[in-house]
Amino acid sequence: LIRSWLTHVIPLPVDPEAALSLCSKGKARDVRAGLRRGAVPREAGGEDLPAFFELLADTYRRHGTRPTHTSEEITDLFHRLPGK
Repeated sequence: LIRSWLTHVIPLPVDPEAALSLCSKGKARDVRAGLRRGAVPREAGGEDLPAFFELLADTYRRHGTRPTHTSEEITDLFHRLPGK
């Protein structure tokens, strides 16, 4: 494993510094850089699934592969497991 990305599946504390304490130094640096560039962490809802999947698909395209799940499957999982 060369690099892992913080994803939507980790329950994070509300306090940003407490959340960063859960990360490696390198990951905390990446998160702080994103915040400096204007990234705004928030919990997303169903209306954000198309944008999430496009970002996911773009990332996989750059690595020459496809996501494990289709956008329809992700939408289905989102509705089957609310709050997860």
